[in-house]
Amino acid sequence: MTEPTGPDRTMTARRAGGEVWWRADVEVRNPATNYRCLAVGADGRQRRVNALGDFGHDVPDNTDFRLVAYADSLVFLRESPTESVLVLARRASGEPVRLAGYAGAEAANLYGGAPALRPDPDGRLTLPGDGPTFQVWRLG
Repeated sequence: MTEPTGPDRTMTARRAGGEVWWRADVEVRNPATNYRCLAVGADGRQRRVNALGDFGHDVPDNTDFRLVAYADSLVFLRESPTESVLVLARRASGEPVRLAGYAGAEAANLYGGAPALRPDPDGRLTLPGDGPTFQVWRLG
């Protein structure tokens, strides 16, 4: 995990209870953090896994997964070469979540009934503070 204010950090992932998914405990120091996975096979070969897929070489930061964690909100951005999907899950009402780096990106609501998102004058997207809720938008 790479943060703008510090060095890379490494966590060990594990499977829990026969699940297919891997889990890792992450100390959240910055509520918006980029990350990618480094998988090491039994033969010692390393693979990097990011939002675009699985690579045998280092990959640029702009293709990382993005973990966004606020007290009562979870925001997840899933990007592929053809689309980007933004997900907001809230367990209670709270402050709106503002995300930087989306100048010019409008987002149509795909699930949950919230209005479409339009960038604020400063280029940030403001996600609603309603809750509890689960919303999905397509950026584009």
